[in-house]
Amino acid sequence: MEWAVIANLLLLLTAAVWGFGFVAQSMGMDHLSPFMFNGLRFLIGAVSLLPLLWFFANKKTLLVGNKKSLILASISAGSVLFFAASLQQVGLPFSSEANA
Repeated sequence: MEWAVIANLLLLLTAAVWGFGFVAQSMGMDHLSPFMFNGLRFLIGAVSLLPLLWFFANKKTLLVGNKKSLILASISAGSVLFFAASLQQVGLPFSSEANA
């Protein structure tokens, strides 16, 4: 199969997963507040990455420079991501999934 076809199929798959995510978010809002939904979502994501972190740390292939700057950058990037996702989640009840 040609690389361009594979790339287009992967883009289609990404768009489908992204779009179905809005439906799941909308359904989740029926049972949880926006911040609780995002908090649990981010907690599940963090916990799911812990085995990878442990695996690569034990293999000695995880290259970490200055730990203080890594923690500061991680907290900064995570805060921006959480803030943006929270704005999206709070706005979701006021619009349709297609407009979100």
